[in-house]
Amino acid sequence: MRRFLIVMALLAGVPAAGAADRDSGGDRNQAYYTLGLTSLVVGPGGCSCDNFNLGAIAGAVGWQPIGYLAIEGTGLIGVLDQTKDGVTLRLDSGFMVSALPMVPINRSVAIYGRVGYAETLFRASANGFNLGSSSNHDIGYGLGVQWLTTPAGVRSEVGACLEVDRYYEKQGVKVDGATISFIQRF
Repeated sequence: MRRFLIVMALLAGVPAAGAADRDSGGDRNQAYYTLGLTSLVVGPGGCSCDNFNLGAIAGAVGWQPIGYLAIEGTGLIGVLDQTKDGVTLRLDSGFMVSALPMVPINRSVAIYGRVGYAETLFRASANGFNLGSSSNHDIGYGLGVQWLTTPAGVRSEVGACLEVDRYYEKQGVKVDGATISFIQRF
């Protein structure tokens, strides 16, 4: 399944025949940033009773040199922990550096895949005692959609992004995220 999602994320960057009329960034603003909220699910997957649900503020900066590819750095800062059976799990931070192959649907909407290096840092505690921290790194991947609400060529385009990502999957532990964010291109 993991290989399938990675391949699908890469194939998302193959230009669709109907989208070939979009320019490759000539009048499109190339640099951008995003700011949003991420809901993270940490655990073995399957039964939701075994997973921790955490919250984070997400920010990213990116550059789209051509219409079908962007390069992005994303950062996460934990803002919501969860306690289960006396153990509290907290996201300290996370980041992902990734390539985003994009398929423009029209001038305002694009779907994209994401493949890159991801790292997350978690801290666990119980009854006020630090149980330690865990730094996890893996190949991260995901899918998303971007919607720009201003016409192309405007000095500053704004819009929204919605994406789902897998930051980590090893040794029976998964870190998945769903993010909704504001985007501004300049």
